[in-house]
Amino acid sequence: VISTGEPVTSYKKVTTISDGTYLIAATNGANSYAYTGQVTGKTYGGYTSVTISDDEIATKPDAALEVTVKVTDGKFSMHDGTSYLYLSAADKNELHFTNTEKIDWILDEGRIKNSSITTENRYLQFNSASGSERFACYKSTQKDAFLYKKVTTTPETASDFSLDCTIHTEPTWTISKDAIDFA
Repeated sequence: VISTGEPVTSYKKVTTISDGTYLIAATNGANSYAYTGQVTGKTYGGYTSVTISDDEIATKPDAALEVTVKVTDGKFSMHDGTSYLYLSAADKNELHFTNTEKIDWILDEGRIKNSSITTENRYLQFNSASGSERFACYKSTQKDAFLYKKVTTTPETASDFSLDCTIHTEPTWTISKDAIDFA
C-alpha cells in the first residue's frame, strides 16, 4: 500500500457509550429516521429520513443534527448544538431542552434510557404514528432510538509502481605480460 484515499465519515451503532459525536436514529420497518432537534415550541424532537444499513449510517442527512455526548460516572449528557436533551416528568411522553447540562441518560442494551426518573422506565424513542411522528420519551411503546457514533477512516488504496532491478556484474579482467583486456 503506497497511498491513501480521502477521509470517509460514517456513523456506527453503539451498545456502549463514550465521549464523542453521534446521530440519534430509529427504525420502523423499512424506514429509518434521524433526530433533527427540538420542534419549535414543542416538547419533542423532529425527524428526517435516513438510510441505515448493517448498523451504519453512511451518509448524514443535511437536516439531521449531531449530538455531542459527554460521559460522567456511567451516565451521559446529549447536546444537539443548541440545547441539552432531558426528561423532566415521569408521566409525560415528552423530551425537554435546556441550556444547562443534564447528565440523565444511560444505555440499556443499546437503547437510550433516561436515568433521572427512577419510578418507571422511559426511553428516547420514535413515535411513528401518522401525524404524531417525533422523538420523545416513552415507556417502551414506540420505536427504540439508538446512538450512531461518528467515525472517520482513511481508506488505503493501492498504487501502481515499478522498480528498476537491473543486475550489474563485475567486469572480467584478463592480465597477460603483453596486455590488459577488459570484457
